[in-house]
Amino acid sequence: MLYIIIFAIILCGIYRYDFLSRTDAKLGVFSYIFILLTCVSVLKYRVGSDILVYMSEYGDYLPLNKLTVSYVFDNANRQPGWIFLISILKSFSNDFFVFQFVQAIFINYAISRTIVFNTKYIFTATLFYFVYLYTELNFEVMRESFAVGFFLFSLEAYKRNLWFKYYILVSISFLFHLSAFFLLVLPVLKLLPIHKKAIWGYLIILSLFSFLFLPDLHDTFKDMDISLWAALDEKATSYLASEKYKVEWEKSFLFKSSFVLAVSYWISVIKGYYNGCRKWEIQLGILYFIFETLNTGIPFFYRFNNYILLVYLLMLTNSIYAIISHCYFVKFRGVLLLFLICIFIYLPINSYFTPTSFRGVPEYRKYYPYYTIFTKEKDLLRERAFR
Repeated sequence: MLYIIIFAIILCGIYRYDFLSRTDAKLGVFSYIFILLTCVSVLKYRVGSDILVYMSEYGDYLPLNKLTVSYVFDNANRQPGWIFLISILKSFSNDFFVFQFVQAIFINYAISRTIVFNTKYIFTATLFYFVYLYTELNFEVMRESFAVGFFLFSLEAYKRNLWFKYYILVSISFLFHLSAFFLLVLPVLKLLPIHKKAIWGYLIILSLFSFLFLPDLHDTFKDMDISLWAALDEKATSYLASEKYKVEWEKSFLFKSSFVLAVSYWISVIKGYYNGCRKWEIQLGILYFIFETLNTGIPFFYRFNNYILLVYLLMLTNSIYAIISHCYFVKFRGVLLLFLICIFIYLPINSYFTPTSFRGVPEYRKYYPYYTIFTKEKDLLRERAFR
């Protein structure tokens, strides 16, 4: 019920401020929504799956006054930035709530700041964040959420070619999660040509790769001894063996690939290009589709997309409003907006009802029922299925 209420408030914001272009109290309502999202994250108690692991290991970390150099740098599974942060927080309190408080404020501020700086349709972008990324960054990937947050803070430097500031921030990001290593070479992406023929050519290449090479590439990776450092090896083997990532010539696979490559790419990248999206956004959007295509059959590429998914969602938001603003759609632009939003939130919402490997328990049981630190209730099914 809590999630539905927040969802409804965001929809009201979309109608009043994004669609009708009202400005009265716009930023106030936006701030209120992010305060709600932050509070839900701060006050949660054992909601999520990865969070259960982080809670159990939190008590094992040393406080700041007991740290040694070897303790910080010799842990193969936890990066120095993470260990140092937890040690600082442990110096104040052993209660995991302190960590939740810092983490929730940090990541949601980084998200809200990025949204405000990059689109005037802030409520539509917030809805996409809510259905695509919110549970992942607030209830699951705690270490990576800090890495993502520091990358989002580096975006302004990335846009303006301020490389010293950019590399300082992404280096901090790397100290929290090794998946951030690709950010070190991300500036090379700015060399990617962006023009009419190029953006259509990238779509053709992605389509050919998806249908002709991806199944064989999945089998190749499955047979390899994957050891991309310790952190990237956590789940790679189990994911590759999972039926979820088995690429077959089934209607469901063909439909998903067609949807992602045809509809999503056309609306976000191609329409974005024609409607004045900035070059750096389109380049990152194309990289998003490369990772998304690879992740269809080669898991753990989703790790990289956690960093740039928000940029894609912002570009998608701007493109949607450019489409409905066309003179051809003036008489039914509201219906078209609703249709486009429904298209793009269907798949992420539907994924919450997908059965998991534990007795078919649906994904949403990671996040519902929602319990707070005030009651400290436990959902026994969640504890058994996802711990």
